Amino acid sequence: MHGYGIIAAVKELSGGEMTLKVPTLYTAIDRLTKEGLIESTFSQVFEGRTRNYFGITDIGKRALENEVERMEQAARRVRSQLRPS
Repeated sequence: MHGYGIIAAVKELSGGEMTLKVPTLYTAIDRLTKEGLIESTFSQVFEGRTRNYFGITDIGKRALENEVERMEQAARRVRSQLRPS
């Protein structure tokens, strides 16, 4: 996806709860690219502006899977504390 496509997807997937600002997104893209978690897949000129498209790398997929598992474990621990013994 390109930057504005990512912004739109985040807003839609979050039900409008989360809105990314352009500087925040591109700071994250720079960091994730440097860490090898995403990569630029191609560029395209659209209405006179260059759109850079990004995709997740294999390393990024593994990191994401690990993060999802970590968050699920944390949620299970919190849930267990909310239930009466």
